[in-house]
Amino acid sequence: MTVQAESKDITVGSTSATWVKGIDTSVDTNFTVTNTGNVAFTVNTALSSLLISGSNNISTSGTISLSPSSFTVNPGQSQKVTATITGISANQASGTYTGTINASFGSTYKTSTFSLEVKNATHSLSTSPATIAIGDSTTNRNGTVTKTVTITNDGDFTESGITVTNNNIASKYQVSVTNLGSSSLAKGASTTFKISVYVPDDQDSGVKSIGSVTLRSNDMTKDVPVTLETISKLTIKSLDVNVDGSTDSNVKDGDTIDKDAIPGSTVEFQVEFKNEFTSDEDIKIENIELKITIESIDDGDDLDATTSEFDLTETKKVVKTLDFTLPLQVDEGSYNVLIEAEGQDENGATHRVEWNVDLNVEKETHDIQVTEKALTLGTLSCIRSTSLDVELTNFGSSVEEETVLEVRNAALGIEYVQRDIELDNDLYQDESKYSVSIPITVATNVAPGTYSIEIKAYYDRTQLDDFQRVDLVVAECSTTGTGTTPPPSDGGINVVTPPATTPPATTPPQAEQKFSDTAAYTVTLVVLVVVLLGSLAGMVWYLIRPRA
Repeated sequence: MTVQAESKDITVGSTSATWVKGIDTSVDTNFTVTNTGNVAFTVNTALSSLLISGSNNISTSGTISLSPSSFTVNPGQSQKVTATITGISANQASGTYTGTINASFGSTYKTSTFSLEVKNATHSLSTSPATIAIGDSTTNRNGTVTKTVTITNDGDFTESGITVTNNNIASKYQVSVTNLGSSSLAKGASTTFKISVYVPDDQDSGVKSIGSVTLRSNDMTKDVPVTLETISKLTIKSLDVNVDGSTDSNVKDGDTIDKDAIPGSTVEFQVEFKNEFTSDEDIKIENIELKITIESIDDGDDLDATTSEFDLTETKKVVKTLDFTLPLQVDEGSYNVLIEAEGQDENGATHRVEWNVDLNVEKETHDIQVTEKALTLGTLSCIRSTSLDVELTNFGSSVEEETVLEVRNAALGIEYVQRDIELDNDLYQDESKYSVSIPITVATNVAPGTYSIEIKAYYDRTQLDDFQRVDLVVAECSTTGTGTTPPPSDGGINVVTPPATTPPATTPPQAEQKFSDTAAYTVTLVVLVVVLLGSLAGMVWYLIRPRA
């Protein structure tokens, strides 16, 4: 057998009431006290001495009484307490007055809120619905639509002399109001009436405001807006969405596209339209324009595209296609795609159709891309120095803390490696990118040709994620005496063996050999030197020989 310790506790509900000055003489409201303990005990209830609204107050003494104010509740049981309000002066300032309900058991208190609205008496009639909405998405033109509307007296007085009349609805709608049930309503009572509207053949599709009717009694007047909804004969019969080559067929209004997109995805929408007018009606819909908007996907801005205008004769179908390339800088999430088309029939009525579908965008876990690779000089001849600007961007969902950038070309002596680059996964932060300018100097003995510089990006130090190339052209220098520019300092750059297989070095193209570099040139030079020395020796002998 389990013996539980004695537990005493309660919950106290809040309550509110409304007092209409000059009308009400007594108002009741209720709150509930519940025993949440495991034994029966007595509860005493009371209100705070004042109910306060700004600088005004109401004394609860003699104005609000509680019944019962003291009672015993068993475990799990509740007691309803009635608060009876009397004697609020007609001069009492209007407002919402609040006070505290105090419930005590022993030395323990629990509290809740008591609220009393004091207001002036008003005349008021309302309709349900508040806006009289006639017709629906299937309502055809050239017919009459009838709606039953409820009128309720939600004021504080009896309303008599009630009428409903057309206020400003155009005559082409042939509005009539009939069958008003009662012209007098007590407080809280209701009655009904019927309103009929003719739908003209030039009525635009969708929900359109056509004006209002006036609701009157002997003491008040109120205008009630009226709308008319009419069918669109321009419809979407099918929607196919292709994301990066994968097609989700027969997507419906409100659906989520099956295939998820990624940053940079190509998304194609194929929309089939139909003119729903019959052959007997023989009405063409003209100047139709399709617009598709992917909302808030481009850094908070929309992407949208529009077709050229087209016509549809009755019963005919046509397929229109619009393509999008998603931004590379895009957050993961679901994006609303608004598909809307509108045209006008031969009677002047606008026909509009609107669908909404959701496109989900997800990111690869790891997606580091080389987003910039530019040489300051793409061709070197007499000037032998340039620089390569490289930018890495993290398009993936992971924060990358061990990114490696490699830039290499063995023939040019380029061996650049930067390790442990940190890249954030928020594309709207600068920390999601890494930029560097790499100095390159080409020795004068490098043969002319085109050299491919390889750029590699790795995540987790060794996992190749992107591989790009940029070509550097080395040309013959036609100016003599060009010196060799000394190679630049490392600047703290590590020169290492790449974490993946070293790419094959580019074999420089062979340049044509000059005559000055051949053996024949050397022999010729020696012969000329010997001849010159012989000639000099002969001249010296001629000058110093003995004369007869």
